[in-house]
Amino acid sequence: MNRRLICAMLTLVIAGCSPVDDRVPAEAMDFRSPLGIDWDQSGRELGVSRDAREQICKADAAFLSAVFDSEEISVIVSECIDNESFYFEVPRERVPGVFKTYDIYGVFIPNKGVSLVEYTFDEKPLGTSTAEDNASRENHVSMVRQPLVEMYGNPNANGSYYETGLVGFVQHSQQDGPCDLWIVENVAIILCSNRVSVSDGVSASLTFARLDREPGSDYVLRQFNSNDTALPFSWFDNARHQSANESTLVTLLNWLGPESYDSCNDDELKPLDDVWVLPANTEAEVRNRFGSAKGDQLAMKAIEHTWDINDDMISESKRLMYLMKLASSQGSAIADNEIGASLVHCYQGVEQDIPRAIEWLNKAAIAGDEYAKASLARLHLVGEIESDDPTSQALELLKECAEDDGACGAKLRALKRVKQSQ
Repeated sequence: MNRRLICAMLTLVIAGCSPVDDRVPAEAMDFRSPLGIDWDQSGRELGVSRDAREQICKADAAFLSAVFDSEEISVIVSECIDNESFYFEVPRERVPGVFKTYDIYGVFIPNKGVSLVEYTFDEKPLGTSTAEDNASRENHVSMVRQPLVEMYGNPNANGSYYETGLVGFVQHSQQDGPCDLWIVENVAIILCSNRVSVSDGVSASLTFARLDREPGSDYVLRQFNSNDTALPFSWFDNARHQSANESTLVTLLNWLGPESYDSCNDDELKPLDDVWVLPANTEAEVRNRFGSAKGDQLAMKAIEHTWDINDDMISESKRLMYLMKLASSQGSAIADNEIGASLVHCYQGVEQDIPRAIEWLNKAAIAGDEYAKASLARLHLVGEIESDDPTSQALELLKECAEDDGACGAKLRALKRVKQSQ
């Protein structure tokens, strides 16, 4: 879910102080009209009018005017109005029984209808949840779970909440996760006793999602229907990469937005040549810890395990950048890209140096690194690399690395939509 859109919408709070019926009515669990919401209600019925959508789309697209001309912005806004998902609050009088004192909201997609209805409860900021809070969530989830099991049987999968995954679920290989998932026809039902979100904190939640309206849903349903008893591991995550329906506006904002330079506001940044230098005794220790790994293997091992080393004297960032330098000297394009990205976005405490970053990213891109090509395309679009036609240069770079979707597929589709719709 895009935080930019959440911030743009009205606060989705349904509060209540009077006592309510604490039973969970079975009709509230009906996958055809979850929590009293009809999947096929219109946006106007839900309070999501075209005028309101236009205002939100224009506000969100305003930043992109530094990159695209007015005609291109009009295309982006129009595509947003017609296809972007929008949040709506569920009116209190529509909420059945026990759910009246908590937050319930939905997601509406123009030309499709409601795609998601979600109920969150016992929410606490990260780091403040107590044992009593956890017990309260568990008790409430047990109460909600009972009618689900009675209506739909045992869950089809167990896992945990995954903030950036499709409908917020990643499957576990063992039945040890805080979330259960049911699939009923084309609806996913996810019940979580412990849902951790960077933006929302810790809560419990009940989610109904229409898989036939979510990006990648065809892939999900094919996988599920081909094997009802054992869902493929991380099936939702795999499905994200099968979608050709990403929002142009969201894709471009996430890629080109000002947040990508947030790390450069740190007052403690240092030049790259200072960051990746380690004392001689620490060099030997770090090399020893990573054994015989070389090149790309060393780079990946460093990214995954540098943080496992406890050393109060040398920061994780310095160790990581030292290993990136070493892996680069052994021919690693992954390391070249990490160094270039750090010089652009000030990762690992590295001071921004765009000209030097371009050198490293070019080296990685020539070796085939898709993330480096995406970064170079971005630098063309935002004017950090001078060219007569930056959009065409960006498109060429993205075409080179979009075969497997990965880092470039969604970005390429978004740029194509802007150029081809004029």
